Amino acid sequence: MCAHYGWSWEYLHWGLRWPIMQRVLIDAPGYEMPKPEEKEVKEKKKLTKQNAKDIMNYINSLDS
Repeated sequence: MCAHYGWSWEYLHWGLRWPIMQRVLIDAPGYEMPKPEEKEVKEKKKLTKQNAKDIMNYINSLDS
């Protein structure tokens, strides 16, 4: 938090009111991990010379 907002450790402890810090923490973005049954299982594909060339051609086409 200090690095993100540019605050010193002293300011965090002595210059900032606790209710304000609580609101900052509550408003911070969060992330919820998906439950195992919600995960999408993707089929694994074996890399071959042909599909490697296809992937490279696709990536190179993005630049142009």
